[in-house]
Amino acid sequence: MSIGGRTGGVDVPTGDRRLPRARAYVRTRLSGRRDPRPTATEAGTATRTVHPLRRYAMPRPIRRSAVVLAAALLTLTALAGPARAGTDTDLAPQQFTADSGDSCRYGLAEGTLEFLPVSAPPGLGSVTVTGTVADRPYERDPGPICRDDGLFSFVTFYAYGNGRLIAEGTTKVDNDITKYSFQLGPREPGSGVDTLVVQVCRAATTNAPTPLPTPAGYCGTPQVYSLHWS
Repeated sequence: MSIGGRTGGVDVPTGDRRLPRARAYVRTRLSGRRDPRPTATEAGTATRTVHPLRRYAMPRPIRRSAVVLAAALLTLTALAGPARAGTDTDLAPQQFTADSGDSCRYGLAEGTLEFLPVSAPPGLGSVTVTGTVADRPYERDPGPICRDDGLFSFVTFYAYGNGRLIAEGTTKVDNDITKYSFQLGPREPGSGVDTLVVQVCRAATTNAPTPLPTPAGYCGTPQVYSLHWS
């Protein structure tokens, strides 16, 4: 179908053979409608970071299922009841572990997390994460022997407060084991961190074999950790 004339005061050439989606995009641009994606301020988040599953070009169905599963686990944790207020000395460090969910456990993250509750200034409770993430195979690996499948591993930590994503951090590794240590928390007074979701995913490297391994990207089960009182 040909499209000609003027739309929104802008000339549109005749004989437009673009796909419907492309034409819809042109009409959106011509009509002056704003980009529907929310900004960091509109979304109500303290920080705006690119989700690792988008950053590493994970297939859309895998991204969607991983996010839905993490949200479901977070909801179940919230239903268990709100955490009570306390001081820094009330909290005990927790051990955590998460893997990529495959039979060889190609990607494995483990370490210690410690919640620092709301103290001074108010509303700046955070969580400190220290540990390692490994991508098999790597030298001196004490675990099972895994063939190199052309994928790398990355672990992502999602810090939540009252059910809202406050901050996140990611560390990646390829055929090696690496350490990380960082703190996640709000940048402005508000809700402190009370829940941490840990998830290990895998994606294809730039020098991955052709054709790409199957699956070309996937994630393990998100692990949820909440305030634990000693």
